[in-house]
Formats: sequence, C-alpha cells, structure tokens
Amino acid sequence: MLKKSKYLLSAALLGLLVSFTPASQLEAAPMKKGSKPFLIQNPNLPHLTMLVKKMWDSKELALTPKQKKELLQVRKQTLSSVMGLKKKIMPLEQKIAKLSQQGVAPQELKSLVDKVASYKAQATMTHLQCIYDTKKILSKEQLRTLLHK
Repeated sequence: MLKKSKYLLSAALLGLLVSFTPASQLEAAPMKKGSKPFLIQNPNLPHLTMLVKKMWDSKELALTPKQKKELLQVRKQTLSSVMGLKKKIMPLEQKIAKLSQQGVAPQELKSLVDKVASYKAQATMTHLQCIYDTKKILSKEQLRTLLHK
C-alpha cells in the first residue's frame, strides 16, 4: 500500500510539473540555421574547404593558382550539393517534430525519417568526396599545414 501511495504521489507531482511547464519548453527546439546536415558529426572528418578558405592567401600554405582554381571548383560543388540537401532536410525534420508532438505514431513517421536519413547520407557522401578531392589537390606538406593550424 505504501509503495502504491508513493507511486501515485510521484505521478501527481510529475503531472503538476508538466502542467506548469510552458508549452514552448515541451516543444522541440527549432532547427538552427547553422546546424550540419551530416550523419557523421566528427572532428576526424574536417571541413577542409573551410580550413582552406581561412588560409587562402597564406604564405605558409602557398596555394598555386592552379590549386586555387581546382579548390574553388570542389568548394562550389560541395556547397551546392550540401545546401540543396539541407533545404530538404530542415523542413522534414521540423515536420517530423511537429507530427510527433501531435501524437502521431512513430511507425507513421518512418518514411519521413527514412527520407531525412537518405538526404543526410547523401550530404555525408558529398563531405567525404570533398575531403578526398581536396587531399588530391594539396601536397602532403600543404595538407599537414592545413590540418595543424
């Protein structure tokens, strides 16, 4: 009987807490504009185009005009692909969060989640291709300089 009373008291207190919590705190946080659309959020997968951009005119990195041209092409392809995918991902994630808050069963959201996962996988593959292409353009010494700054 005592265990049952403690359980009921705990449930009642939890109900009170939830009822006094502003609805805005119970809702999913909106997608941040700077959020990354990749499956792998890992410092071991650096954003080389951003690092190159920061050191573009560095004498230490010493990019040749040919390298700059090739790196610009890689950056343009990468950003175009990733930004296009991000524009697809963000509204889907918001839709999933909204439907979940409305009580839609997880199984009914599966196709939307699968679509988000597919887009994030594509973005990750684009990121991996960018790393690969950038490494092919830079010398080993330039790559060391870039990654150790």
